[in-house]
Amino acid sequence: MSPEVESFEYFSPQGLPWVCLAWACIYLFRPIATLVHELGHALVAIILTKEKVFLTVGTGKPYTLWKGRRMEVSISIRNSIFGVTSFSKNTTSRVVVFFILLGGPVSSIIFSILGMNSLLNFDLGLTGKSALIGWTCINILVFLRSILPMTLQGTSKISEGVPSDGLQLYKILRGLD
Repeated sequence: MSPEVESFEYFSPQGLPWVCLAWACIYLFRPIATLVHELGHALVAIILTKEKVFLTVGTGKPYTLWKGRRMEVSISIRNSIFGVTSFSKNTTSRVVVFFILLGGPVSSIIFSILGMNSLLNFDLGLTGKSALIGWTCINILVFLRSILPMTLQGTSKISEGVPSDGLQLYKILRGLD
């Protein structure tokens, strides 16, 4: 690690721009972190089910990023903290749904750990390190938001809110679903 990064004090007047960059990256990387999380669900769903899987990030007018035989990925920048992976639950067992639900949080925590590992093991300079701090933090936030058993705030399409992955996993484990 370079000496200027190793001994740099982020919480000083000269460190303020780098802290601001990290905060900006949290906001900018939010749609990508949500996409990574939803891809975790989708990849497990593709492996464990036979039906087509639909992945959507955001709540605005979606733009189709990719359309394949077994999966379709759409994204909207509006409310990009919200994401959904859809598949046919009618023909899917509770065990399969459990593992699909687990795929998102596992994906988020893997990318958080990769970010932390990169911060510790690579010399990225102040700009790269600040951006990677933002990437790591947003993945941690997506992980926590998904794994805590709670009802998430609704969107304009779903006013009553939706259960987090953690709440859905809890209901499956308790036999309430």
